[in-house]
Amino acid sequence: MELSGHNECIAYPGEGGKGIRYVHPERYGTTSIDPTRPEILLYFPHPEGRMELAGVEFAVEAEVWHRVHGADDMPELAGVRFDPPDPQATDPFLESAYTLSVWLWKENPQGMFAPFNPNLDCR
Repeated sequence: MELSGHNECIAYPGEGGKGIRYVHPERYGTTSIDPTRPEILLYFPHPEGRMELAGVEFAVEAEVWHRVHGADDMPELAGVRFDPPDPQATDPFLESAYTLSVWLWKENPQGMFAPFNPNLDCR
């Protein structure tokens, strides 16, 4: 399995972190959602240099999704709707894709499916 990493750790003051994202390129861009095969792994760096898995993220390109499923169909997994694309985001995935973060290994006080985890930062 080859993963493409984005070296920048994503965090926003007041919202929390998303971490360093490792994207599985063959899974990203499809129009189906497989709960056993997330498109992105979310890691957080530790000061001593090791990386810790914090969660996963499911992502589908908005334009491709709507072309296949229709303009009114929103992606969801287990009854939870994906977060919409954010044209203001500096990360290309957040800018053009529906995403759903799942914090499986690091508890998130805002909920398991919150887009950012306030308990994690990139320092």
